[in-house]
Amino acid sequence: MNPKTIHIILAFIIFFSGFFLRVGNYNLSSPNKSIYYDEMGLQYFQESDSYYNYRLTNNLLDHGHLGDKVIDGRSWDLHSYYPPGVPVDYPPLLPHIAVGFYLILNLIGSVSLKEACLWLPTIISPLAGIIGFLFSRRISGEFGGFITGMLIVTAPLYVFRTNFGFFDTDMLNIIFPLLIVWLLFEAENAKTRRYKIILAGCSGFFLFLFSFAWNGWIYYFYIIIAALIYNLIKERNFDMILPFILISIPLIGIFNILGFYSIILTPTQLGYFPGQENVWYPWPDSYKNVAELQKPTMETFITIISPLIL
Repeated sequence: MNPKTIHIILAFIIFFSGFFLRVGNYNLSSPNKSIYYDEMGLQYFQESDSYYNYRLTNNLLDHGHLGDKVIDGRSWDLHSYYPPGVPVDYPPLLPHIAVGFYLILNLIGSVSLKEACLWLPTIISPLAGIIGFLFSRRISGEFGGFITGMLIVTAPLYVFRTNFGFFDTDMLNIIFPLLIVWLLFEAENAKTRRYKIILAGCSGFFLFLFSFAWNGWIYYFYIIIAALIYNLIKERNFDMILPFILISIPLIGIFNILGFYSIILTPTQLGYFPGQENVWYPWPDSYKNVAELQKPTMETFITIISPLIL
């Protein structure tokens, strides 16, 4: 069989394995089925953050920006921190992707914005498995790449946070790091200086996009910069670090000024990492009440690892 055909078949298996795992809670049926559906007959989102993201997405579609109104030239969220509201500083990429997905779907049918948002994670998140497959096969061959892709799309925690109706940034938090590191890997192994520079620059561009997707992008930035500096010291070669920095940092500085400030200010805030005293004490401590910020137990760690790892 043609190698390209094999690649396509394996990529389809990975994608649809991830897709069907994530639609298991679609069209829920139970004696109390009505409690899972709203007045329009659509299922409720899976958690509260999805409603926040949906509200911002609806604002973007309705009047072109994420906030409820513009105050003094800034998009303003009147629902958060009610009644005065706050300026919108939320990463905007997910709402833009959702609106684009909604507009594409409505070229071929009639779909509501909420329906598009309910389905979006089931389409986006399996793409991480395909990226993992393409990346890993460069190192460990077809079989290793296939196993990598399957491990990604079947990881229990990733499935749980990207299933039907979980409209949150988690669907993007694996895709972008994989793309960024994969492109740097390809740059490191490029046969010509031209391709090395182009691939490193593309990696920097995807880091720029990642800064619009999730606030945690900044930690990947520091890790990658540290690795590139180590590589520079070891090989005395600027072909990777310069394109990466010259593409990512100027774009972030021009189009994402809050992200640019994060590059500068985050090192001064390391004292507020988990385990430190709550700076808002005696207010509720988010490190104790928010699941994502709690210290995992060994039982939790084992539970969220994909069974395929065994």
